[in-house]
Amino acid sequence: MAHYNRAPIAEAVIDLQLGFEEQPTVTHLAKYAASLRDSFPQSQRINTFALAFAASNAGEISSNTASETLGVRLTSSKGDRILQLRRQGLSYSHMQPYSEWESFAEEMRPILENFVLEFKATSVNRLAVRYINRIVVPQGVELDTYLNLSPRLIGDVSADLQGYFMQLVLPQKDLGVEYTAIVNSGLEAAPDPKAMAVLLDIDVFCTKQLAMDSAAVWDVLYQLRERKNKIFEAAITDEVRRMIE
Repeated sequence: MAHYNRAPIAEAVIDLQLGFEEQPTVTHLAKYAASLRDSFPQSQRINTFALAFAASNAGEISSNTASETLGVRLTSSKGDRILQLRRQGLSYSHMQPYSEWESFAEEMRPILENFVLEFKATSVNRLAVRYINRIVVPQGVELDTYLNLSPRLIGDVSADLQGYFMQLVLPQKDLGVEYTAIVNSGLEAAPDPKAMAVLLDIDVFCTKQLAMDSAAVWDVLYQLRERKNKIFEAAITDEVRRMIE
């Protein structure tokens, strides 16, 4: 893949779900996060909330809420890196401005190695590489000029497009039955009212279980990254290439 000097990458993510001798506790995760304060001074809990409703025989509706802390979200002082430490694994995000995969992966490598040692990870259960792109185009243009995947308007119902969202789930059978790509595309708010921000979110993942072998893990991650590049190139047109070269 060609290197683009103005790549439209808003966020790049490497995500790993791991198996452990004993699943990490939130307390242990928080203590470990505190040891990383020099690199990631901002910290907050990752919580999930659930709301359930039930109807009694008398027709009265009651509700119950439950919350669970899944881990800790850490942010660098510049806000350009985000590290999520979870009971199931970890993810590392490279925010704008994006540099390159090689340096991003090398940043992640010691983070992963230290996490594995600290929490005694024994296996990798899921690996993912996700790139969220925002491509800014003039308001009212034909999206087919920029993307090879875009919504088709229905006859003469309306010529104006104010918003859309579409998702493609694409098994990557040539890589193996464990490989899948999910491509999301849609419109987002743009800073300029005369422009549109087109979302192109590419998430490629593998559910093959691997032993906690660093070389094997990185071989798969590089494979996922290459497939992400192939999908990106297939999704954009030469017009976008000229914009970001």
